[in-house]
Amino acid sequence: MAKTLAGVTLYDVPDIASALDLSEETVREYFRNDTLVGKKIGSKWFITEDNLKSFLEEVPEKPENSHSPEVQQIARDLGMEALDSQTVFKKIQDLNSTIASLGSSSANGNS
Repeated sequence: MAKTLAGVTLYDVPDIASALDLSEETVREYFRNDTLVGKKIGSKWFITEDNLKSFLEEVPEKPENSHSPEVQQIARDLGMEALDSQTVFKKIQDLNSTIASLGSSSANGNS
């Protein structure tokens, strides 16, 4: 929950993680690598409301069809280059889920 000290609103790691739908560890890493500009007080990281707003304004929108070159290459290899990369990416995720579930089935003796 946000805290206000001397008229400054501060957010901690759980606040940011929840608001941005990130893991708390990812938020801590953002602080450590200066992606988020904050202050460590004791063992906890905090960010001011102004710094959080600045971060959110700097985050570029990811243009559609801007997946990694690897995803684009897979699309070409599978003959799916005519599909938008969002669809290709979703198909790859579905395949990975299927492979993972097959792996866990065989690991449990279910084949």
